[in-house]
Amino acid sequence: MDLKKAELKANEQRFAEEQAFRLKQDTRRKPKDEQEQSLTARVTKYSDCLKNVLPRMPTDPGEMISF
Repeated sequence: MDLKKAELKANEQRFAEEQAFRLKQDTRRKPKDEQEQSLTARVTKYSDCLKNVLPRMPTDPGEMISF
């Protein structure tokens, strides 16, 4: 009977430690998640991704036709 009580107490303690660890992780992630939600952050991220993917438009009007 004492063994079962000790196991139960150890499991409860382990569960409490896991919950505290997850809470710490969540508090670390919140500022980053909030930054990613802002419109300016998303636009900046997408513009950086597309910066070297799309070709540049030519400045000469004669080359615009072939572009």
